[in-house]
Amino acid sequence: MADKNFSIILTVDLSCCRCHDKMKKILSKYEGRWCIKSVVWDEKKDKIVLTGPFCPQELAKKLRRKAGKVIKDIDFPDACTCDCAPPPPPPAPKPEPPKPAPPPPKPDPPKPAPPPPPKPEPPKPAPPPPPAEPKPEPPAPKPAPPPPPAEPKPAPPPPKPPKEPEPVTPKPVVPVAF
Repeated sequence: MADKNFSIILTVDLSCCRCHDKMKKILSKYEGRWCIKSVVWDEKKDKIVLTGPFCPQELAKKLRRKAGKVIKDIDFPDACTCDCAPPPPPPAPKPEPPKPAPPPPKPDPPKPAPPPPPKPEPPKPAPPPPPAEPKPEPPAPKPAPPPPPAEPKPAPPPPKPPKEPEPVTPKPVVPVAF
């Protein structure tokens, strides 16, 4: 397998600067690892062609895992004769399961039985004797007297005029000998 070169054609949106930069970064890392001999960027067709003595299915799997949704499609123009497992076939379309038949209409629920006849009421107990004398109610507490009106506060004294700043006198310059 090391003698034969294989190719992979990646379809990527190269007009998107993020997609372009991401693919450039990924391919620069994988060039040495996977012995990629040539990388051809076709920006008009949004395709990248990779050529080298690598297993195309394995490299495609790694690129798909690393680049994610950036890669729109991967084509293999050459057939791979290596030991790697071939890519799994696309899943067969599942036949649509038959729709279940509508359930039969439910029979009307049975009518409820008539209520049983009312039972005779038990005799009422004798009324309790009236209270002897009502207790006098305690007098209600007197409300607290209202607080005396607050005396008005004296007006604050008028603001003092600002002090004049002291004049700044420059310090004499002392010559320094070197």
